[in-house]
Amino acid sequence: MSELKILIVGELNQNNELVPVTLQLTSKTAEMAKGNPDAKIQVLIIGQRMSYDFVIEQLAKTGANEVIITNDDILRDYNVTRYSRVISEITRRENPDILLFGATHRGRELAPVVTTELETGLTADCTKLDITDDGVLLATRPTYGGKLNATIVCKTMPQSATVRPNVFKINESDEPNDIKVRFDWVNTFDLDIKTELLETVNETENEKGIENAKVVVAGGRGMKSKEGFALLEELAACLGGVTGASRAVVDMGLMPQSAQVGQTGKNVSAKLYIACGISGAAQHIAGLNSCDKIVAINIDKDAPIFRYADYGIVGDAFEIIPKLISELIKIKNQHKE
Repeated sequence: MSELKILIVGELNQNNELVPVTLQLTSKTAEMAKGNPDAKIQVLIIGQRMSYDFVIEQLAKTGANEVIITNDDILRDYNVTRYSRVISEITRRENPDILLFGATHRGRELAPVVTTELETGLTADCTKLDITDDGVLLATRPTYGGKLNATIVCKTMPQSATVRPNVFKINESDEPNDIKVRFDWVNTFDLDIKTELLETVNETENEKGIENAKVVVAGGRGMKSKEGFALLEELAACLGGVTGASRAVVDMGLMPQSAQVGQTGKNVSAKLYIACGISGAAQHIAGLNSCDKIVAINIDKDAPIFRYADYGIVGDAFEIIPKLISELIKIKNQHKE
């Protein structure tokens, strides 16, 4: 494999912590570049003047070779005009072969602006990445409503893509890289800023989205009605989790699209995923790759979901879930005593 340089656009949350997709991308690119001594994985961090020691430590553990920090008090709050200027300028200076963004709300806004400025192509919302021995990025994304996966090659440089959160796992090494840290300033004072930040409202746990939940109780067509999903919501509440759904359920109007798990919905990385009345189509399973434990409840013993589940219960969800809820309530009451 020839010399390869990958630049990942890092993202910080409101607490100035790395969002998980940045570490997921660092882990994945380190895995893809393994065996290539000439590969360099860079992460660009944009933000206010502060200590970034913890951020640097995390990136070193997940395989980054270099962190480029552009920090200024004017960059404290996210602004697409300022941030896109920084990313475009740093990318020109570094001239990477590959430029990657997380497909977050911010990444989906920045990536088209930056790649237009750089006059290069962009593959959006990817669920799989590979690199050939010649350094060609193979970016795979769902198409035709999730019925097919298309692998796309960007013929202009840098080869660019946005990648869905939670399609890759975070792998931390016990022996962190000897990481290089560099501060690189970009002038954003001369820009015509057309928006002004008036107020920042912190997200509630529910608003953070199903993709960040530790416990997800999801239902499929087998839950039949809104009453069925009310039962799932009760179980999720007992477990401190949220309720998800398959695409069929969303199409039926029983749950909002924001709750949809799968190839055309959200990718989840729950510690516990309970699939109730979900058959287990490939499009749904594609959203579960990062889950630690999967429990399936289905009346059909031959349902495909059981092939992917760590634990399976064959039976009627409408009989099993009330029993689970009852036992969980007993356990909680015992702890109170």
